Amino acid sequence: MSVWASLRLRDRNAHSSGEGDHLVFLDFEGRTQAQWRILRDVLERPRSVDVTLCHQDLPGRAELYLATSKVRSRLLELDLGLVESVVPSSSHRPPGLRAVDTLLFSESSPRIETAEGLSIWGGPAGMDLGRMVAREVKGLVAQGVDPDEILVAFPRWDDQAEAACEAMRRAGLPIHDAAPKALDVDPAVAATLQAARIPLEDWEAELVIRFLRNGQLRPAWGEHVDRLALAEAASTLREMSVFRGRRQILAALARAIARNEDAPDKAERDRRRRKIEQATRAHPILENLIGAIDPLSRPRPWAEHAAELRRAVESLGLGRRDGRALEALWDALEDRAAIFERLGRGRVAVSWEEFVDELADIASEIAAPQPTPPAGSIRTALVDEVDGCRAGHVLLVGLVEGSFPRRPAVQRFLELKPGEEPGEAAREAYSAEALRFARVLGSAERGAHLFYPTTDAKGQPLLRAGFLDDLLGALTTAAESACHQAHRRFHPALLDREDLALAPADARVLAAALAGEKGRTARLRDLARDPAHRGPLEGAAAALVALERRRKGAPFGAFEGLIEDPEARARLAREFGPVDHTFSPSQLETYLTCPFQFFSRHVLHLEPIVERDELDEDYTERGSRLHDILEEFEKRRAEAEGAAPDDRLLTAAIDKVLAREVEELSELDLGLREIEHGQIQRIIAQYAHQRAEYETQAPSAPAPKWFEFGFGEAGTEHPEFELSLGAEVVRLKGRIDRIDLLETPTGSRFRVIDYKSGYPPSAKDVTEGRMLQLPLYAMAVERLLYQSGQAGLLDVGYWGLKDKGYRPIVFEQWQEVREALVARVFAVIQRLRGGAFQVAPQKDGCETYCEYRSVCRIRQVRAADKKVEADAGPAAAADRTLGGRPAKAGRTKAGRP
Repeated sequence: MSVWASLRLRDRNAHSSGEGDHLVFLDFEGRTQAQWRILRDVLERPRSVDVTLCHQDLPGRAELYLATSKVRSRLLELDLGLVESVVPSSSHRPPGLRAVDTLLFSESSPRIETAEGLSIWGGPAGMDLGRMVAREVKGLVAQGVDPDEILVAFPRWDDQAEAACEAMRRAGLPIHDAAPKALDVDPAVAATLQAARIPLEDWEAELVIRFLRNGQLRPAWGEHVDRLALAEAASTLREMSVFRGRRQILAALARAIARNEDAPDKAERDRRRRKIEQATRAHPILENLIGAIDPLSRPRPWAEHAAELRRAVESLGLGRRDGRALEALWDALEDRAAIFERLGRGRVAVSWEEFVDELADIASEIAAPQPTPPAGSIRTALVDEVDGCRAGHVLLVGLVEGSFPRRPAVQRFLELKPGEEPGEAAREAYSAEALRFARVLGSAERGAHLFYPTTDAKGQPLLRAGFLDDLLGALTTAAESACHQAHRRFHPALLDREDLALAPADARVLAAALAGEKGRTARLRDLARDPAHRGPLEGAAAALVALERRRKGAPFGAFEGLIEDPEARARLAREFGPVDHTFSPSQLETYLTCPFQFFSRHVLHLEPIVERDELDEDYTERGSRLHDILEEFEKRRAEAEGAAPDDRLLTAAIDKVLAREVEELSELDLGLREIEHGQIQRIIAQYAHQRAEYETQAPSAPAPKWFEFGFGEAGTEHPEFELSLGAEVVRLKGRIDRIDLLETPTGSRFRVIDYKSGYPPSAKDVTEGRMLQLPLYAMAVERLLYQSGQAGLLDVGYWGLKDKGYRPIVFEQWQEVREALVARVFAVIQRLRGGAFQVAPQKDGCETYCEYRSVCRIRQVRAADKKVEADAGPAAAADRTLGGRPAKAGRTKAGRP
């Protein structure tokens, strides 16, 4: 470009340039012949020309100005009217800065005796050094220095530069961060890349969810499609059991919309209705999103890809708040299209994947446009960007070893052999680095402030910049003492440097530390009176109260699930009273397993975030299918009456239940279905063997009479099952997997069976009253089906489909068990109505699998070794075994009641 410009200038008509032009060549480098040709052409024309050069013709500083001496000599040799004028250091600058201009890097000069205008600070690297910078800047502003007159320069943009900018922002200073950023860091461009990737990933649900939650997405899809609607659509999609595919996403939403609202209780009906409404609102949003993005994924020429992407971005509303970075991206894509056109590839089709990969590379390589600094802001820049700049105060931050001079400038000196003299090129490179340092100091009109890290994050000492050591060595002892302070470490709460607590958060931490460690509460009280600090301080105080209540030895309280507020308890009593609530045995078991889990699920109605991987198994869905297959098999077996073999009936049952439409399924889904089909077949085959053993061990051929026997639920023909204890009444509902009828010498007996696709609970869990479902179901069957005594209870049990099949649990004293069971149920309900939801799980290791482990703080409770206090009243029955002692478990015996 320089050569082209020089040739253009040579070819121009001498009269094309108007008279009176004034050109300035700032710090003329003269590195190439093109630069010299341009300068000569300008000087030959009727213009006023100034050429500036950092140079002093002094014997004692010849090495310093070696990098510019050749340029000066050549300029003076030009016979084109250049006249050399020496510009002295401004008399308005402080004496210390003028002395630095004159004496630094001098071979034989007196030392600098005054440090006026110069300050040098050392502190721990990172945020501590950043706080020192912020303190200095805030002090200057407090003295009346205009922020526009403050320049913060860094040798390079690194972690220290970011920490300094962050510290100034936290201190409330109007800092303009000029750190270079690539286009792909800009939010609008990042959102564009995110949208472009979605079709390539086959509309992976997680990518779509993240994009819907992107704040840059502002489509014009109707007045009701706002940020809240987009976020709700993202949450709705997350709850769907769909992982990828645009058709699958829309189909899942359509199924959710068509779902039946019927449910056994009002809370569940309201929840289902809410889910249907959410899916109804989300469906058009996802449909519009697919319509905007999916057409992009087609082979096209480069220019058409760029045009289609821009159309999609505009329809999605990306970059509406600030589209400058997107405009830079469009310009870059147009430039690339022009290159393809010149290469004869303008009409060659490019795949969308190839285009997106190239798009990402372009966005990562091009610098984003820097916003214009607003008036009254503190400027930041790199050292190499401030040549020729002047500022009232210059802060040079990050003077660590390797910054001044940079390592390449001293590498040649390190490679010299003993006694070998450095070459001229090495001396010139070193001179250029020294002038680079001198220029920065010379940019300060009234003050130069230098900052260097003394220790790293681990407390290890760091070396200062070499030129900073030269500057300190040029100062007299008195001058250095007046301007130089260094600190190796600070107290974490800044107790030893209260002047650095400029940020609001630091001020609060310091005030709390002063009150806690030194008993000085005045500052904390002052902050508490300030509305800006009062909210965070109240939160910290509440946290301290919670920690105190959670400490070891303290009883369970409000911070571990014990409801103490009378109004809250009254509301619990109403919501879980006999009029408004019907309990299920599983709810009662949840409370017994962990009261806080019951509180989270059934009181607060918290819905766990299910983050299931695409390849993970859905155990709940598979268990439901297994139940359906077993029910279908047993019905077919009863109808066949031995006319068809069991294996054929099992195959027919599996085929009927698993038959489904597969048009909407992807190849991965089809593969997963095949795997699931194989797993179910193996389990059902095992069930066939278990069933043969089950029949041989029974006193007579068991006759399955009921499957999915429901009571108290919507759509069931049987009413709720009521328990009473004195004047108290509890209503129960449930669904029993299977009820078998057996003939024994003492009459007909029924058996309650609960299928378990995993490993079932132990008989001890039932007999000791931790699992209430089976005995409660037995009482419900007695009351609802055999109230007249047509059949009595034989036993209950779990059928472990993966375990050993059916294992009966026999209650020898069933009447006593029933009485103890009623007392236990009422004790549990009395506790939960009273607000006792302590974080007291009955199983170890629950923090590895519980859906609510992120909110219960179980590890804190266990560390505090808290115990649930035993009740002296009727609630004590909740801690008793059924019947007062563990019931015996064993195989069913004929004639045993």
